[in-house]
Amino acid sequence: LYAKSMYNDSPQYNLDQESTTSALVGMQAFANRFPESKYMEEANKITQEINIKLEFKDYENTKLYYKIRNYKSAVIAIGNFMEKYPQSQYYEEMMYLKFVSQYDLAKRSIEGKKKKDRYIDAMGFYLEFLDKYPNSKLKNEAEWRYAVCMKEVKKLDKITS
Repeated sequence: LYAKSMYNDSPQYNLDQESTTSALVGMQAFANRFPESKYMEEANKITQEINIKLEFKDYENTKLYYKIRNYKSAVIAIGNFMEKYPQSQYYEEMMYLKFVSQYDLAKRSIEGKKKKDRYIDAMGFYLEFLDKYPNSKLKNEAEWRYAVCMKEVKKLDKITS
């Protein structure tokens, strides 16, 4: 009942999730202690709902770095999200956004070695995205950025040669 009351007290995803996290811990403790309980089906359902809510909160927070144009942090946060939620329904979008964030970071970098390296990193993210999602609806948006990356790397190679 404690875990269920914490779940019932759980606020919207965009607010502090302390009670949500407490509910999750409580549900897991309940499941470990009473695996044969008649309430297990409900506990599992609540646990699943909590996990979905926490994942969505992480998803929204991760996208926020891109929205505020903090591209370097966006790349890191997206990588962390992808590592934490490898089966996420948002994974394709996150892979794409990681590529776009790295592309935008490179585009806004000063001329020099870092700029070239950042474009090369973006190209790597694009290839990973394309490998995993060859028929993505985001493919066309990604392709033109990839072409710009290749063009910029060639241009930077000429400058440093």
